[in-house]
Amino acid sequence: IACCLCGHTELHGFTGQETYAYRFIAQKLNDTLPELMLSVEPNTTCTPQSAAIWWLTEQSDSPSDQVLVTQYALAVLFVSWNGLYWKNNSRWLTTYPFCSWEGITCSGNNEIVVEEIVLYEQNLTGTIPADMPELFPSLRVLDLSRNELVGSVPQMLPPNVSDIGLANNMLGGSLPASWSNLTE
Repeated sequence: IACCLCGHTELHGFTGQETYAYRFIAQKLNDTLPELMLSVEPNTTCTPQSAAIWWLTEQSDSPSDQVLVTQYALAVLFVSWNGLYWKNNSRWLTTYPFCSWEGITCSGNNEIVVEEIVLYEQNLTGTIPADMPELFPSLRVLDLSRNELVGSVPQMLPPNVSDIGLANNMLGGSLPASWSNLTE
């Protein structure tokens, strides 16, 4: 993942153990969340998804399936939005519990369910991943206001989102009718 985060676009020279770890984690993610349809073969192109899987291979613990999926989802956001350059990326992609990462609020048993992502004015760049509904099914609040996100306004949101902030980005497109129940 370090290569992906510092701007390289290709990865090379996987060991057998690294390849096995990548396949194992990708398959576990697919088993837990089949709609992701991740390739289980190590991807040499630095996509947010492959970078997130590579990051997970470097973690020493063996988390529950739900924790693994959440760590993957947050790592995808970090890479998608160029997290190294945020104003405050405190604790992101560290050994600290992800519920203590800057802008993340959790609930549920052992606080492992992400309910809020508030990254207001953090210098986010990039696009909003299309698989947000699958990655964050319990998300209620998404505030990405005052950043430099580009692309289209997402047509689908996680099913429980009731409060969204996307103002002052460079997003295009029209708001879907399904957003009429949102507070912002």
